Amino acid sequence: MTEFAAAFALLAASVLAAWTLPRRAAIGCTWALFSAGCAVVAWVAAVALARGTSYPLVELALPLIGPFDFELMPLAGLFLLVTVAVFAAALPFQLRDSMEWSRARRGAFAAFVTLTLAAMIALFTAASVASFVVAWEIAALAIWALVGFETRRDEPVAAGLLTMALSEAGSLAGLAGLLILSLAARSPSLDGIARAAPVLPPAIATAGCVLTFFGFGMKAGVVPLNLWLPEAHSAAPRSISPILSAATLNLGLYAFLRLDAPLAHTDPRLG
Repeated sequence: MTEFAAAFALLAASVLAAWTLPRRAAIGCTWALFSAGCAVVAWVAAVALARGTSYPLVELALPLIGPFDFELMPLAGLFLLVTVAVFAAALPFQLRDSMEWSRARRGAFAAFVTLTLAAMIALFTAASVASFVVAWEIAALAIWALVGFETRRDEPVAAGLLTMALSEAGSLAGLAGLLILSLAARSPSLDGIARAAPVLPPAIATAGCVLTFFGFGMKAGVVPLNLWLPEAHSAAPRSISPILSAATLNLGLYAFLRLDAPLAHTDPRLG
């Protein structure tokens, strides 16, 4: 957990640098701090892959919400490695795009990019239904902000609204599926749902799998929920396209593997 705290601190410092420093100093400091944060996450992810075991990061019990836990699994380590590599590779182009903007606009852009990365890190390490859904929603809001960042033109605003509308519809469907599965499994944890998959009633497993597949699959561009992709790519700042293509689409893929694969493994029809 200490390493993740250090990574988040470095990412937050990169946003602060973009928001407060003069243009040339901001570019250099933002690049150095953001890259350092990505490197820390990559190191932790590589260690998790090498170990091949899972271990808890945060264990919380929130009033009304219940367990709000995070853990690092080898599967999460793989997705974290891909994610931070994409964000680090795209960062120089994002800094180039922001060079002509005002300090406040440059800082807001850096904040949304960093928030997207932080939410994805949280999602890949989420261990409970509550933490997964909250991280998913934060990522969805940050992606909407990036797609519609050029608010002075109609096209990005419209693309952002389309992205948000489909994203929220998918989030509600995915949340409904998770709640159905969690209640049937009598467990608020994702591992508990996976362990209970073989004994879940077929109707419950099917309903939960379909809702989570198409709900969270919106981010993966599952047909017919892929309407937002061409609009988002054409409207978002050009340096955001690598993030949309090579990082955020993996949110849906991770949801398939984390939530739906255990269900499909026990029912050939779902597979």
